Amino acid sequence: TIATITITMAAKIKLNLLLSSQPANFVAHIGGIYENTPWIAEKFYDDNLSPTLDPAVVAATKDRISNVKILFDEIKRFIKEGGRERQLELLQSHPDLCLKLDFPTSEKGIDASDTPSSGAITQESLQEQGRAGLSTLTSEERTKFHELNNKYRAKFQFPFILAVRNASTYTVLSAL
Repeated sequence: TIATITITMAAKIKLNLLLSSQPANFVAHIGGIYENTPWIAEKFYDDNLSPTLDPAVVAATKDRISNVKILFDEIKRFIKEGGRERQLELLQSHPDLCLKLDFPTSEKGIDASDTPSSGAITQESLQEQGRAGLSTLTSEERTKFHELNNKYRAKFQFPFILAVRNASTYTVLSAL
């Protein structure tokens, strides 16, 4: 069977067609797998699938990627082998937890624009953080998250990252 892939905001496409598509189409389907980092899909395409490459290299890549899991594994390997700079750029692209959600900016001076996070939060992250209760924090909880996020970022040079899809506010705060 031919694998089909669905990424938010893009129509379904058969894997073999995706691997043979133009860069913009590839990025439209794959560019959102890591938040705010379409450059990963762009660079992966350029280095592995571009028609400007040796046709034998492209054919070998397409032969190796026989299903969606293998495609994602190849992209993970690409990031891992890209070195510390590429990995750090990926980590730095994530938004700070709970600080880019809608809440009053007048409370204790905390504002999403005050955070050092590089990109806007995606709709998927907004929904996940909302389900985890991060959109309904009290003023005190927001202040605590803000302080902990800043300490974490200062120590590691990237934001605290946690998949909050099935987490509670307490789980996230405890992990931070």
